[in-house]
Amino acid sequence: MLRRAGPGVGAALAGYNPEVDNKVPREVFCRRTLRWDIPCLTSAAANELLREVEPFAERVLAGASIVWDGENHIGQFDGDAAAAREEVADLVARPDRPTVGDVDAGDWFGGEALEKLTADTDDDALAAIARNEEQLAATTLDVYTVLLGAEQYLTERREALRDEVRDELETVAEQHKDLEEQRNALIVRVKAFGDSDRQVGGRAGMTHTAVQYIVAKQALAEAAEVAPVPLPPSDLDRHDPGNQDRPKKTSQ
Repeated sequence: MLRRAGPGVGAALAGYNPEVDNKVPREVFCRRTLRWDIPCLTSAAANELLREVEPFAERVLAGASIVWDGENHIGQFDGDAAAAREEVADLVARPDRPTVGDVDAGDWFGGEALEKLTADTDDDALAAIARNEEQLAATTLDVYTVLLGAEQYLTERREALRDEVRDELETVAEQHKDLEEQRNALIVRVKAFGDSDRQVGGRAGMTHTAVQYIVAKQALAEAAEVAPVPLPPSDLDRHDPGNQDRPKKTSQ
């Protein structure tokens, strides 16, 4: 991009177009700023291109002026300035300049990088893995390549691994509950054989007092299951044999 700041004064810049939908700014539309499209070059290649453009940019500025056309201030160029613009267009169109490529993290990661990543990897270690992979992408491919979204991708993968651990915890908790109930039932059975609390505790890997607690708790649970349900008072009266001999009250 070549921008005129005053008569014979300007600046040559390499950058990107920030306009949404690649719209053309008024400065460019009115030729007060000249712009040429270039590929995404490495910083060294972009600086080299600017150095090559410099003598032609000076010719463009020397032959440029801004005039009012009745609606806008527009850039106007003499013959040499117009020829220099064409020279610049030829320079930027050269295909042999080192460019920057990019690769999405989802396409890049695999193998060793993901083997290093576990559910227990902390944030610092995760960031170090991302930096290492970014360096590999930049230095091992045919063109300088930027690895996009590495840390975010690794963070999402770590969260997926942590979800697997959370699911495993729920599964083990259910299994533990089932095994605990089975153990307690076996403790009660072995106690019924006449084994002492200490003998049972030794086999179950617990203290004799813990055995006593489990046996007592199981006995209470069984008692609650077989306890008779009390009948309502009216039913008690109806089924009480002595109720037939009680004098009935009469109204005075």
